Amino acid sequence: MGLLSPIQRWLAPLVAVALMAPSVGMLFTAAKSKSTAENRMLAAPLVWPADLAGWRALPRQVDAYLGDHFAFRQALTAASNELHWRLGGQLDRGQVLRGKDDRLFLRDNLPTVTGGVVNAAAVKDYGRFVCDLHARLQARAIPMLFSMAPSPAVIYPEALPDWVPRGRPSAYDLILARTRACGVTSVDLRPPLLAAKPSGSIYFHRDSHWTPKGALIAYNALAEAANRPDWRIPPDQLVWRRAPEQNQDLALLAGTIHLPAKMMDAPDLTARTASLDPRPINGVDDHGARPSFIDDSGHPGPTVLIIGDSYTSDFLPPYFARSAGRLAWVHQQGCGFDGRVFDLIKPDYVILMPVDRAASCKRGQRPRNLPPA
Repeated sequence: MGLLSPIQRWLAPLVAVALMAPSVGMLFTAAKSKSTAENRMLAAPLVWPADLAGWRALPRQVDAYLGDHFAFRQALTAASNELHWRLGGQLDRGQVLRGKDDRLFLRDNLPTVTGGVVNAAAVKDYGRFVCDLHARLQARAIPMLFSMAPSPAVIYPEALPDWVPRGRPSAYDLILARTRACGVTSVDLRPPLLAAKPSGSIYFHRDSHWTPKGALIAYNALAEAANRPDWRIPPDQLVWRRAPEQNQDLALLAGTIHLPAKMMDAPDLTARTASLDPRPINGVDDHGARPSFIDDSGHPGPTVLIIGDSYTSDFLPPYFARSAGRLAWVHQQGCGFDGRVFDLIKPDYVILMPVDRAASCKRGQRPRNLPPA
């Protein structure tokens, strides 16, 4: 009697080919330096050892290189991540939190935005920063609005795992109380966003940002607070269509790049977006942050300056393009933005709006190059 059954004799060559394919395939594929599926750099190419220490380290380097560069690695890694994710595991050292209904959350400052942890000193410092900026602009007769974009965990708390700490008042509540106390027009975006949830997804399921629908709700709330009803854009004035959610930054960060796309209601802003022609703001030091920009709409209207982050730079310009004559944007840089922007832009309105998890001044920073109070 043979050692292998007929089925085993057929399977043995197939298994051998499957095991050899990743190694042989390395001869025909270019080596990569980073992996988007794992959010990390891959092992560097091997270098011929120059001394005894190099020879001793060579086996570990060879093992690391082969482990990072075998053929079909990205597809196999993604499949492994997907299986691990579906079995309930967390990936990438837990930077991304898996919630209910396949909704993903960024762990960064999660207890702070949900109210489970409150840094009283940071709240006090940020409130002082907002009030001081408001006083400086008020002395120059420039109206200022302050708001914070709520994190997805604030708008979709029901999708969070039960163990995530929560509490009230949160830092959001306490900062608004401080800014309102010193006379800043402060907009709480949570009520209108929460009220809009039954109408469809207002935050992406696999991204840390709001959808165009959520951004429109925030934009209209800002228009109302600025006492500019002419800025408002009723949703029924836009053409809406059902479309898959394209933003997947948290899925990429977690390595689960094959989760099926959720559907959302998307407004047709093609013509408005195409009319935007942003250019850099000459004379503003972006200090390594996302570059500032200014855009002329081509029609009369006020000059609006937004100090914020990706929640405002990526989603609000198409809405402001209808009413603003010029729209300028600078990154808040943890309260350390370049204050020369006010003299360069000469805004009619200033909107300070970071995402809530970034509503703090890093190491007590303040704007640089501010004009005298």
